[in-house]
Amino acid sequence: MPRKRSILVVEDEVALQKLVRRQAERRGIEVLEALSGEAALDAAIKRAPGLILLDLHLPGARGVTLLTKLKRDPRTAHIPIVVWSGADAAQGEREALAAGAVPVVADFGGPGDIVHSEVGYKVPLITESDMVSKMEKILSDLAGNPELLSRLRQQGMSYASERLTWDAKAQDTTQVLEWVVRRGPKPDLPPPKNLAAANGFSR
Repeated sequence: MPRKRSILVVEDEVALQKLVRRQAERRGIEVLEALSGEAALDAAIKRAPGLILLDLHLPGARGVTLLTKLKRDPRTAHIPIVVWSGADAAQGEREALAAGAVPVVADFGGPGDIVHSEVGYKVPLITESDMVSKMEKILSDLAGNPELLSRLRQQGMSYASERLTWDAKAQDTTQVLEWVVRRGPKPDLPPPKNLAAANGFSR
């Protein structure tokens, strides 16, 4: 008998747990739950889920720390990870992209230069029911299209290594400063939403 597909949900918000469970059960996918980084790492090693949904803001822990452990452990490094957070978690999103996780961000006016449509998802904060509806659509898209998940992971890692490293930011800043003091031409720095097209990324 084939092993049932499973998702590990690392999330302390009951509403999000229920949302994921509802979507997964419709597709015959088993939902595993963990409320802490230690429990999540243990479950990932022992159960080898097909996907991990990780909250970057776990109580008493940094989701990025767990993400790093999962990606460094050869027993769990192959498992695709989707992270969700608020748009104020810019550093966490940079680290998540670099590690190959696909970010889903609740966008309430935080920095918009990290996540764009070719590497992840932004969910605008409108009403709770609208957010739930959009999250259900995202999870449905990812559950039904492993190629999309893989493509977003690869594009996110490329985007992070080419545009979000300290070296890349230092180079951009130097170009701007040279232009400001009239020692160089005006830099052509495309806005983040156009970087993907310039680099041949696509959803």
